[in-house]
Amino acid sequence: MRTIPGIAGRRVLTLYYSRSGHTRTVATQIHGLVGGDLVEIRTVEPYPDDYDALVARNAAQQRSDYKPPLLTPVDNPAEYDLIFIGSPLWNVRLTPPVRSFLSSHDLSGKIIAPFVTYIVERPGAVAAGYRRIMPGCHHSGWRRGPG
Repeated sequence: MRTIPGIAGRRVLTLYYSRSGHTRTVATQIHGLVGGDLVEIRTVEPYPDDYDALVARNAAQQRSDYKPPLLTPVDNPAEYDLIFIGSPLWNVRLTPPVRSFLSSHDLSGKIIAPFVTYIVERPGAVAAGYRRIMPGCHHSGWRRGPG
């Protein structure tokens, strides 16, 4: 494993939601570089495989700010110093599962390193979404990777 400046001695969590596997791939690459724990956010009720059904469900959940129940086994994310949080963008926003996780944990004072996967040209309001949900965190900034 390579040594990344600023990581040594920190307790690191790489946390992500992935429906198609793209975000999982990026999360696994990050985890390979920084070590620590790797946890996938999973919902009690899986999202549909059918694209049109997924889009309709996501649109309804985003309109109502619905946060789905999760199966994710992170008992105390506040114990980590640095948390990488990954989400695909759905309708240019964080997925409801990631918003659900973030809304149910106080990560104030933690170093948060968000990353997203997307198939649009710009990440839109995602940075603002992370900051709005976690106002007391220190954000590491944005890095654009391949879609």
